[in-house]
Amino acid sequence: MKLLMENWRRYLKEAQWEPSDRIRTKGAIMLELEPPPNVDELISVGQQKHAGTLESATEAATVQHGAEMEAYEAEKGQWEEENPSDEAKYANWKRQPRQPMQPSPEEFTKIEKFHVTLVPISQLKGVGDDQKQIIVEKLQSIPEPVLGNVVEGVFLATREDGRKTLYIKVDNSDAINSVVNSALEAAGLPTQDKYMHMSIANVHGGKGGSSVGDINKDDEDDEGKVIAPGWAHTERTKGPQKMDLPPLPAAPIPDAVANLQLDDDKKREVAEMWPNLVRMKDNERALTGIFRGKLKLDQTQIDAVMGALP
Repeated sequence: MKLLMENWRRYLKEAQWEPSDRIRTKGAIMLELEPPPNVDELISVGQQKHAGTLESATEAATVQHGAEMEAYEAEKGQWEEENPSDEAKYANWKRQPRQPMQPSPEEFTKIEKFHVTLVPISQLKGVGDDQKQIIVEKLQSIPEPVLGNVVEGVFLATREDGRKTLYIKVDNSDAINSVVNSALEAAGLPTQDKYMHMSIANVHGGKGGSSVGDINKDDEDDEGKVIAPGWAHTERTKGPQKMDLPPLPAAPIPDAVANLQLDDDKKREVAEMWPNLVRMKDNERALTGIFRGKLKLDQTQIDAVMGALP
């Protein structure tokens, strides 16, 4: 029964196009609309596109990693020949390029309020209420947006701050822009050539304000997508995020540490700290703090490590 009522309300809305009760002016000027009936299918297809993007990015990064490893291996022998010390070996190990791991796909959530933005908020800065009213009055003749509803017509927009949005195009974008530009001219504002679209899902819980706001024709291209995680935007992380990287392999154990009477796990812990221990060997107080606090060594073990320091 609920589904029948929803379909009936949809039919009544679509039976006669009346833009007056759909225009919203809080922030941007937009049309509030119903999504295509197959919006869930479109989001599913977009989710698969996102997974494919991550796979492609991982493959490209893996190829680059292979080239970096070749260069690393070619230089490694020269570095060790020039400086065979344990500290130098450790420093060379830390230069080793890390193998990229494919991130897990993020979950796309359906947009809370479906709409088509006609005039972005960036173009309305400093615009008075009287001018907005003129625009709204002139928009009463705007045609109903024709939304793409085929699975080939769902696109993924990504940005370096982590935002990711699935959207569909408005097929009669030119006709809508024509009416919008007439309204802008009547209000004494610059015209625009806006890429009309409807966002259908994003990785920020469906919050419209977190969607990609500057979607354009370039976003139709499946190449060059950004794989920064969505939390980079929500937590306002500075700069683009890089692909997840697995931890480096265990540090090589210097010969001086390998000969100590310690179990393998404790040798590994000491090896990871070895360059710092060597640099701090004249600061007995600091070393004691590391030995007892971080490495949890007893006095016999501390004496052994101190005796092994060069």
